[in-house]
Amino acid sequence: MLNILSEEFLNKLRESVVSIVRDAFKIFLKEKSDECRYLQQKDARTYIGGINGEDFNQLVKDGLPEIQLGPGAKHKRYDKRAIDEFMLSHQTKGA
Repeated sequence: MLNILSEEFLNKLRESVVSIVRDAFKIFLKEKSDECRYLQQKDARTYIGGINGEDFNQLVKDGLPEIQLGPGAKHKRYDKRAIDEFMLSHQTKGA
């Protein structure tokens, strides 16, 4: 069989296809995770802007609502809408 495409070209083509599929899969996963309304603390911290646990706990003390699930409230979730409302209620005008 006569191969008119060079091995180098085929390797680059394979790499490009793998890269495209990988990027599409990352986008798909991000969109799926964005659909979840109720977040674990680590995801809520990322949603807010990547704050640390101590600062997040301070927001909870300042009134950021928690949803406590299960016995002893071991599992907590944070509603994206409640986070948005809380952040807007603490927004200040620029100086």
